[in-house]
This record gives sequence, structure tokens and C-alpha cells, in this order.
Amino acid sequence: MLKLNLLSRERQKTIRQKHALKRFTEISWVLFFGFISCSIFLFVWSYSAQSQYEILASEEAFLRDSGVADKLKTAKKDSNFVRKAESENVYFSRLLEKVFQASLVDLALNTVSVDQSSTKVLISGQAKSRDSLLKFRDSLNNGGFFSKAELPIADLAKQNDIVFSLSVEFNPELLK
Repeated sequence: MLKLNLLSRERQKTIRQKHALKRFTEISWVLFFGFISCSIFLFVWSYSAQSQYEILASEEAFLRDSGVADKLKTAKKDSNFVRKAESENVYFSRLLEKVFQASLVDLALNTVSVDQSSTKVLISGQAKSRDSLLKFRDSLNNGGFFSKAELPIADLAKQNDIVFSLSVEFNPELLK
């Protein structure tokens, strides 16, 4: 096979240069658009990650500021006591469940003590108002599980921020 090239060497060189420049330009555009696409992807990803971090930080701050974290720590400490009480056939977690079901948002319970020799429970805490404390007492009396919920008159003297101590009897048959 015979190949004839009718172009001069200079013309061939110019054509090769133009072809190389065209190929270089095409590759440059592909790399440029690839870089832009990666930059946009990384920007969106970092914005999303930052948003998720801010959400987690705000949730952590809410838990810390609302006191939930402290209450969880206290609950973990008290879990050993509950396990011990239940192993001694006092179904304390069921009793606590009933007390917490009766409690309100405006009420903070500090202690729940059970006299194992009788059916009395002593509940202490702080109520934001006299009405919330009376509602708590009525809720205990009307729930069917507790009876004779008694508040000292001195606890009802204040209108707001009442530190209280409440005595209540429970039916041990309902604990099983």
C-alpha cells in the first residue's frame, strides 16, 4: 500500500498542533466541569453535615438545659435499688409506674419511699402550684391503685413553689 502525503511538513505540523490543542481544550473542559461538579457536591454535603451537627448540638443543649440528662443519671443510679427491691418481692417498678402516671408536668418528684412492713408510700417533691399538687393528690386517690392520699395542711399554705410530702396507701395485690 502506497501512501502519498501531499501536504508540506509545515502544514502537517500545524494540523497536528491544532488537533493537539483541540484535544487539550476538550480534556480541560471535562476536567473543569468535573471539578465544578465535585465542588458543588462537597459544598452540599458539608452544608448537610453542618446542619445535622447543629441539630445534634441543639438537641444536646436542650437535654442538658431541660435537666433530662440529670434525671437519666439519677434513674440509672436508682435502678440498682429497684432491682434489689423487686428481688425481695416488692414490685417497686410497678408502684413507681403508678406514681408517675399520676404525676403532672408541673410536679417534680424527689423521693418515693415504701414502707415494706405496711402498705404506705411516702412521696416528696415540689409542685409549681397548689392546684397541681391537689390534682396530683386527687389523681392518686381516683386511680384505683392508691387510697388515702394525705397532704399536711402546712403544704397547702403556699400558693406557688410548694415543697410537699404526701402519704398514700396502696393495694399490694395490684402490684403482682
